[in-house]
Parts: sequence; C-alpha cells; structure tokens
Amino acid sequence: MNIELLKEVKTPEETASMVYEILKSNGIDVVLTGGSCMEIYTHSNYSSYDLDFIANPSIKSEQIKNAMIQAGFKKTKNRYFKHPDNDYYVEFPTGPVSLGNEEPIVHNELKTHVGTLKLLTPTNCVKDRLCAYLYHDGEECFSQAIAVAHKNEIDKENLLK
Repeated sequence: MNIELLKEVKTPEETASMVYEILKSNGIDVVLTGGSCMEIYTHSNYSSYDLDFIANPSIKSEQIKNAMIQAGFKKTKNRYFKHPDNDYYVEFPTGPVSLGNEEPIVHNELKTHVGTLKLLTPTNCVKDRLCAYLYHDGEECFSQAIAVAHKNEIDKENLLK
C-alpha cells in the first residue's frame, strides 16, 4: 500500500479504502459505519469528514493504534486519528457492529482505484442512521436515512425487522 496516495485521495470512499487496506494488511478486520457510510451512499450529499470503523471485537485498540501510527496517522487529543496529508478524521467506536439489538453479518464490499472497502449495506446504513436518530438525538440522521433509502435499493422487509 502506497501511503503517499493519501495526499491525492479526496473522497470518503478513497480515504476509507486506503485505511481499510492498511488495517487489513495488519490483520485487523473492520467495517465502515456511521455518517461516512451514509456519505458514500448519498454521493456526498452530506459530509461528516470522519470515518467510523468498527473493528472485530477480538482486535485490541493497541493493535489499531500501532497500525495507524505506522501508516503516518497521528492520534489527536480526543479519540480520532488524523493524517497530515488528508482531510478526514478516522475513529474506531467500540464494537461489535450493532443496529439496535441486531448485529448485521452481511456487509457490502466497495472497490475503488486505491483498494477495497467493507461497509454496511444500504439497508443497514438506513438502520444505523435511524438508530442514531432514536438513541442519540441526532435530528439530522432521520433525513440522512431517507436520503440513503432514496438513492439506493433497500430491502424493505429487512428494514421492518
């Protein structure tokens, strides 16, 4: 993985793909979730400028920290990692991936010119935004869920579960 590409990538999917590939090469399994996932599915109608990756619960936070620092990211004062050559912040919320009481086992894979990315399916992204709306008082998350549903094919039966 050519880390110099971080200077050139500009989109959330490119940056997330690079981070995913960096972590994967270090044996770290992650899934992109949250606002950044929504940003990809709405074609950047909304911009969060942070990438939320949830790691497999067997992965220690120290492993993630070491891989990110080795790739040139700096740990900020709070819970984010930031690379000096890229606009996006990277965060690792505590796992496992969950949508209310559901732990999704199916994920999407997105291929970009800089690598591959594992992320929530559009249906699970809608669920994620609705959970953020309900549980975290994220008022904007309701309209984000609608935007994802409007621009993507959604499994309506699964959404009703």
